[in-house]
Amino acid sequence: MGAEAVPQDDGMGSKAWSYFLAMSPMLLSLGLGGTALGAVYAMLNYIWSKIQRFMYCSIVLKYDDDTFHWVNKYLRDNGHIKGDGTLKCRKK
Repeated sequence: MGAEAVPQDDGMGSKAWSYFLAMSPMLLSLGLGGTALGAVYAMLNYIWSKIQRFMYCSIVLKYDDDTFHWVNKYLRDNGHIKGDGTLKCRKK
């Protein structure tokens, strides 16, 4: 009436499982570290974008609007841009 001993399976499955259990703390710490680093990066990026919104002013003017031509002429006359302000492609 004694309990029979169950033979241990020393096959590839048990070796892989033991290797995974040995490596899991390192994998867990790398995953959590990456998550924390990503959260810090997202927070700093959010703060930087808020600062940039206060530092820079931007407007959008369509090229077929009369205001675009007026602003373009004003910037040219004051020396902020040279030429007509359009993008031009040329070979180097």
